[in-house]
Amino acid sequence: MATTTASTAETDMETAGVALSSETVKTSAPLLQKKPMQIEVEKRFFIPDTLSERIQRLGGRQEKFVTFSDSYWDFPDPPFSPPNSTKTTETQNGHTFLTNQDIWLRRRTVTSSGAVPSSQWELKVPLDLSGASSEGGEGEGKRGGSARSGGELATFHEIEGVRDVSLELLRLLEDADIPSEDRKVTDHLGPLSCLPDCEGSLSESPADETESLEAALRKMGMAPFAEFETRRTKFSVPVRVGGLQGTRGVEEVKGDSDRISQNRDETEKLMRASVDVDAASFGHGVMEIELLCERPEDVSKMENAIVTLAAEMGASQMGNHGGKLETYIRRFCPSVLQRLQRCGILR
Repeated sequence: MATTTASTAETDMETAGVALSSETVKTSAPLLQKKPMQIEVEKRFFIPDTLSERIQRLGGRQEKFVTFSDSYWDFPDPPFSPPNSTKTTETQNGHTFLTNQDIWLRRRTVTSSGAVPSSQWELKVPLDLSGASSEGGEGEGKRGGSARSGGELATFHEIEGVRDVSLELLRLLEDADIPSEDRKVTDHLGPLSCLPDCEGSLSESPADETESLEAALRKMGMAPFAEFETRRTKFSVPVRVGGLQGTRGVEEVKGDSDRISQNRDETEKLMRASVDVDAASFGHGVMEIELLCERPEDVSKMENAIVTLAAEMGASQMGNHGGKLETYIRRFCPSVLQRLQRCGILR
């Protein structure tokens, strides 16, 4: 992996008026409990000038500064083939690549100054491949065109924690083209997916469980294909999302300023969008605006709200390219890029 600096991205952040402070970040271990389905709706933008001032005028605030490192995992690629090669291998040792299905497995380790390093496994799965039940509807199954872009433009079901990630990997890999005599997937992930029923049988701490999943993945033949560090300044900004169905009357939620109000048969919710301004270790800067919802039919409303908020902040959308992971792949991972372009995940 190439070693570079974040000078270019940090310059973008300083121009935007973003303070690169060393605020201590408090982290906690994920709880081993059933979580509702979380759909991540996210868009990327160029970092606008005087961003901090714009956010303040919109009623937003800076939440924290955090430094973290990400490693993205999959089965390893064969040696790089020239662009005119006719080789079309889409499996490795009988296993289907996760990334060929727009599935992104990540280990994120928070390394901010003053905080004890803390790691968590995360998995992003497109809605039409997710095991979560859904009524369908607008926004579901966005698998074509610009929606397929290295886990950064599409709408994803976001899964966190050793147990839930292991469960989903078991489900996804059991359907893959795996030789019948190869039981490694079930053997290695099975115990991790049963943590609620056999808590304490693997380890006494979440850190040990995190390492256990990495060990299981390595025994299955997986390895990280992308690794980089990010310095992130996180803001929250109020944004109004219209057209949400199913709530009557007026209900206070998440504080005095966040409420749902009735407008005929539709509801309007004042939410807080997460605005992340990132400087990656390989010199790339990006601003990401994210909203979370639980129903696929609400995705398009979240997207509209994000676009409206970005316009109020004076931010221009990056388009089909520009996310950290995609940029890293294009610069440093020619074999992965070639395969993902062949599959239509990247252009």
